[in-house]
Amino acid sequence: MAAAANEHLKPAWTSGSHSELKEGLDKFLSPYGEAGTTVGDYLKPSQTVSDFFDWLYSTDHISLTYGLSYNGTPLENLSPGTKGIVLLILYLAMDQKDTRPLLIDQPEENLDNESIYSLLASYFRKAKLRRQILLITHNPNLVVNTDAEQVIVAHCVKENGGLPSFSYVAGALEDCKELNSTRHQVCRILEGGAAAFQKRERRYSLDG
Repeated sequence: MAAAANEHLKPAWTSGSHSELKEGLDKFLSPYGEAGTTVGDYLKPSQTVSDFFDWLYSTDHISLTYGLSYNGTPLENLSPGTKGIVLLILYLAMDQKDTRPLLIDQPEENLDNESIYSLLASYFRKAKLRRQILLITHNPNLVVNTDAEQVIVAHCVKENGGLPSFSYVAGALEDCKELNSTRHQVCRILEGGAAAFQKRERRYSLDG
């Protein structure tokens, strides 16, 4: 009986497959009842049929494990940057009913541009349909590919011995007519410069 349990039941219990478990139980029980025999004929005198079925259908050996993984890698083994992105994506994907403004500070840290585009941009575009996203970033991929409606550029000047002073330029990325326009300021500060906005122009057929 032990050999039959190892052959038919253990693989199904290990895999957790419902179909494999049903098939394994059928194979395990198939010899009993043949030629007029019963399960009790195979048991020790100290065991009852009830003991046998209590053991067979017991769930004491079943355990549940869970965790987060990305591309098959457990969360705890991911790099700090990727780990933060996975948790942010999980939050954006699960919190579908929250309409409060969301402030996110530099989610692109430790990520390459391709990862930013493929992992983050689509989630931000969906999330901003139901809530306001306030994003602090130095990466043009997020500014361009999340379809930012408004960009605020902060410029800091620190004079000798004095406190720094700040000035701001705000507007849409399509604003490029003036020398001090939003786009010119963004190109000056963000990594990637003007090249990042050529992609946006191609997407929207913009001129300028």
